[in-house]
Amino acid sequence: MKKLYYLSFILIAFTACKKNDLPGDNGCISQVKQVNFGIKSSDSVTAFSLLKQNGIAYNNLQLSFVEFDTVKTGVNPGIFQNVFAVQNINGLPVLSSHIWYQFKNNALQSTTGTRYNSGGVFGGSSLSLAQLRELFLNAAAKNNAAVSFKDSCLVAQFGYYDLNVNTGGAPNFVKAWSVTPRDYNAYPQVFFRDDNGATILYGGGPVLDDAVRLKKP
Repeated sequence: MKKLYYLSFILIAFTACKKNDLPGDNGCISQVKQVNFGIKSSDSVTAFSLLKQNGIAYNNLQLSFVEFDTVKTGVNPGIFQNVFAVQNINGLPVLSSHIWYQFKNNALQSTTGTRYNSGGVFGGSSLSLAQLRELFLNAAAKNNAAVSFKDSCLVAQFGYYDLNVNTGGAPNFVKAWSVTPRDYNAYPQVFFRDDNGATILYGGGPVLDDAVRLKKP
């Protein structure tokens, strides 16, 4: 029994060491609890009014992108309103997707994205900011980033990521981080698992991708 106890202790200690063995970079990086998406207060008021008018609860939503467009001619005239939002669960953002509400003349036309009931995971973070910076620099170099971020300041946000967001399967949440440069229009946005530092996604991020798609003719 003693041998089994000592073996278990050694395995636990070894696992803890492996988790903390990720290298770090002590350059400039800071953590934010909520990203400032730069939405004008007047647009926020209009967007929340649209959600309320259409019976959409917004107490756990943060607006991430808003666009209003009036079409006066053609076969489909009207006022088109697009509202993107980040859902918060247990006080943390869902990093894997943004919900896209599409309105016409103040009436909801469609919803893209998932509104989750709960996150299913709790607890604090494991990775340090220094480790996240090192992970980001390695990911940028691996993906042949045109800009070197070695001398750049980074911004990290802690939250949840649904690994099944694009599969249609049951939600599979893990604790995760979104890391972006502070002065490069949030590109690239890289998502990392908090438990092992693995890269989940390297790219523009869901709200940037949807906003670009919205802008296309």
